[in-house]
Amino acid sequence: DSFGMICSARELGIPNAPQKRGILVLDDGKAGQAFDFEAAKNLFD
Repeated sequence: DSFGMICSARELGIPNAPQKRGILVLDDGKAGQAFDFEAAKNLFD
């Protein structure tokens, strides 16, 4: 079983993501939903 994933915005290639170490904390979503890369483009504007 898998209950999630830990990664950084930098590892996901999100534009303007901080280049330092850290994790991307996502809002509460339904388990199993795909990550919305299109919406993530504006996370660090």
